[in-house]
Amino acid sequence: MRISGPFYEGDSILRPGPTAGSAGSPVADQAPELLHRNTTAEVDRFALEQRARQLRSEYVARLFRRAGEVIDGWFERSRQRERDAYLAKSVDLADLERRIHSLERTGFVG
Repeated sequence: MRISGPFYEGDSILRPGPTAGSAGSPVADQAPELLHRNTTAEVDRFALEQRARQLRSEYVARLFRRAGEVIDGWFERSRQRERDAYLAKSVDLADLERRIHSLERTGFVG
């Protein structure tokens, strides 16, 4: 039984498989014309791999840097909420000023 459907050719292009009535005859190549150009330049695979590794490492570094910024922002907002709650517990203006001075001196809520 032959299956008539797309299959992977190995060059990242999905091509139709042989039709049900044919005996496996090759189907006309439907790849874009850009892929059929004749290239005489040799591909420097080592340089290409080095560039890909560099781009990948830069991407991962940006990803970790961004994750660190997000986590740092989350902790900063948490600390700010603690400070605001601490200051909100003041009973009068003198107590509020004492709490503000305490935060300025120590930086800790308490």
